[in-house]
Amino acid sequence: MDWEANPLGDNNSRTLNRRGGSHLLWIIAISALVISLVSTGIAAWALSRHPGIGAVGAQGAVGHQGAQGPQGVPGPAGPVGPTGAAGAAGVTPTIHGSRLITGPLVATVPNPPVGTLLSDVAQCPAGAFLLSGGAIVSTTGGTESGVKLQSSSPGPASAWRALAQVTGKVPSGQSMTLRAFALCSS
Repeated sequence: MDWEANPLGDNNSRTLNRRGGSHLLWIIAISALVISLVSTGIAAWALSRHPGIGAVGAQGAVGHQGAQGPQGVPGPAGPVGPTGAAGAAGVTPTIHGSRLITGPLVATVPNPPVGTLLSDVAQCPAGAFLLSGGAIVSTTGGTESGVKLQSSSPGPASAWRALAQVTGKVPSGQSMTLRAFALCSS
């Protein structure tokens, strides 16, 4: 290889000339190619030597039960089943008569504030049972302005109960009134 002086004038360092430097590059390139081909050959040989399939091992322990999966799609409707046997004869109540029972008329103070509640109960007499019921809510002036019936439903022990509320301005000087009714039979 030929060495030449550094063109910068530094006599302590030397560089390879172009002719000697390219010879070294060829040696490095050919060495890398040989190493690459040998590695590829070894890899191909290793891949071609498949190991044989071994004997089946013993079954492992049962694992924990997993979480329940999502609901499945409903299946088609099944066939209609056979007709069931006739049931025992039921008791048919005898209604001898019915009467309308009114609860007491309840009222708020005059000019009640919004949100005021009022309740009433109409109770069937002893020995009678409740057939139906209802209620009426109004103002002492006979209007429904600013008042509303919130609920009207059967109560315990053959009674009908009602609940009303002031929902807006009641006409000046008037009160909200409520009366429950029960239709009772014996």
